[in-house]
Amino acid sequence: MTRHKTTWPGASVFRAALLLAGCASGFAQSPVNQWVLSPENIDITTVKDLSGKEDGLLHGRMVPTQNPPALYFDGTDTYVELAAKDEAKSLPKSALTAEAWVAVNSPAEWGGIVGCLQDNGSFEKGWLLGYNNNKFNFALSTGGDLTYLNASTSFETGRWYHVVGTYNGS
Repeated sequence: MTRHKTTWPGASVFRAALLLAGCASGFAQSPVNQWVLSPENIDITTVKDLSGKEDGLLHGRMVPTQNPPALYFDGTDTYVELAAKDEAKSLPKSALTAEAWVAVNSPAEWGGIVGCLQDNGSFEKGWLLGYNNNKFNFALSTGGDLTYLNASTSFETGRWYHVVGTYNGS
């Protein structure tokens, strides 16, 4: 079984949603996966996928926050892991939209918000919605190096943002 580790270093995350769409079927009308990181959706070490497809396993000591209810990830050993039943189904074939509500409290180099990727140094494939220091970014690759699309403006630490990365398949 392949496991995917999703990390949110030094960030509070309220909601993460993922829309994967097939080229022939157009864009999905509802998220393929949706995790709302609030107390009513967390059962000890599991965060429920509201789409009913793939719950996440919480690692490390999670710290709940208020206004909005969210989880704080310390950037060291707290993360959500998904156990992909079929790795090929975890990667988009043609189009992708990933979004999250996030407040970054301690910017880091190459921070991840949500993604599914393989990084073997010189070989990278997959996608990632994240940030590099104080700018949000979206990365995508089918093999070789990741292509990064970087925000043109910096974010303020501790402020909530709705971050979205989208790829139309071309």
